[in-house]
Amino acid sequence: MKDSIDQATPADWNRQRQPAQKNDPVNFPAHYNQDGGIECIDAIKAQLTHEQFLGYLRGTIAKYTWRMMDKHPHPHQDAAKIKWFASYLEQYLSKDAKSRS
Repeated sequence: MKDSIDQATPADWNRQRQPAQKNDPVNFPAHYNQDGGIECIDAIKAQLTHEQFLGYLRGTIAKYTWRMMDKHPHPHQDAAKIKWFASYLEQYLSKDAKSRS
C-alpha cells in the first residue's frame, strides 16, 4: 500500500485481500495469481486492445458455458465462473462507457 489509503491502487487492494481468499477457486484461484499479486486477467488485459479484451471475456464465458456439464463433477463451479466473468464484463463495459462520455 501507499502512504495513504487514498493513494492505493486496485492492485494494492488485490494484494491485501488475497491471503484471505487463497482457497477460493472461483474468485481468487491461486494458480491465476503470480509474482505477489499480479492477476492473470490483469496481465491479459494489459496485452490486448479494448476489442480484443472484450473478445477474450466473451470467449471465456462461452468456454465455461460449453464445458460446464462435462469437465468435472461440480458444474456449479463453472456456473459461478460464468457469473464472475459476466460481472467483470459488465463492469468493464460500464467503465468504458463512462470514460467515453
